[in-house]
Amino acid sequence: MATSLVTPLPAFLGPSASSQLPARPSAQRRQAWLDRSVVQQDAQGGPAAPVAPALPSFPSRCFSRIRVAEQGWVASAAAFLVPLAAARKANQRRHKRHGARSLSSSKCQPPLALAATAFGEPGELFQVPPLTEDREALIVWLHGLGDTGMGWSNTAPALQQMGLPFLRLLFPTAPIRDAGGKGPCPSWFEVSTLDADAIAQMSTSPVGLEEASQYVLDLVEPYIRRGLHPSRVFLVGYSQGGGLALAAAMRAPRPLGGVLMLSSWVAEPLQGRSVSCPVHMFHGAMDPVIPLESARRGHAALLDVGAKGNFYAYNMSHGVVDEEVADIAQTLYEALS
Repeated sequence: MATSLVTPLPAFLGPSASSQLPARPSAQRRQAWLDRSVVQQDAQGGPAAPVAPALPSFPSRCFSRIRVAEQGWVASAAAFLVPLAAARKANQRRHKRHGARSLSSSKCQPPLALAATAFGEPGELFQVPPLTEDREALIVWLHGLGDTGMGWSNTAPALQQMGLPFLRLLFPTAPIRDAGGKGPCPSWFEVSTLDADAIAQMSTSPVGLEEASQYVLDLVEPYIRRGLHPSRVFLVGYSQGGGLALAAAMRAPRPLGGVLMLSSWVAEPLQGRSVSCPVHMFHGAMDPVIPLESARRGHAALLDVGAKGNFYAYNMSHGVVDEEVADIAQTLYEALS
């Protein structure tokens, strides 16, 4: 059974809660991704010896090692036992050669990526270029409260090694603001509650959410103008970043490829809004920050306004586990391949 290390978060973000892990219907989808990742074809078209996929090196504070004996991952056990730290160092060496590059002080910063005064001054923006220019797709990955784009820029690009070499990834950093009275830290918008029912009764969106959404869309716009089709743009967000990813997608002038919300919540009331792209939610059954039932209510509210997408639950707390990474890769692969 997978374990996860919980990311420490301010106590104001919500009460503890736990739930029974529901039956997960996505085993066949994960197995399909595993089969595609593990088996290579030789030059004559026949199957070659199984090759283990690259070890996903998501942040060590919230990610567990790959389990070599589950769901057919036994193809090459030795490769799976590479320590997570070694995988991260290899990823960082690649970034030194190709990216991730900080764009916040660089001349190549997208010209429209300027925050409104109410939003504040954003932090560093990091980019990881695709491994291939063929069929390029753009992922804007939004961090959670108190985090920065740098940590994810050193780890999330492992998805490029999981059948998605065409991904270009942007990792922006939120401006510093007072988050819930707990002192200044990187935060996309003000958070007063995580309760789905209370959010649904709000008369307006949280302070800063409109401006943060426009900032995200301004990051995307130069790539659209360059010729990238909006259907090949995905917004991914962890915790607070997931709420922003959804908000930005709902304000996009053209339907995007989709939204992936990881351990997140619907951050604003949905009355009068429509969702023009798929929204997939990935959540921990024992999440003490955003309880599973609250996340399910948010997903149901999205379905009520016309959104399509899947809800995945995992035996974890507020973090990321390897089953989830497989589902993320599978979701992106199906949408972009």
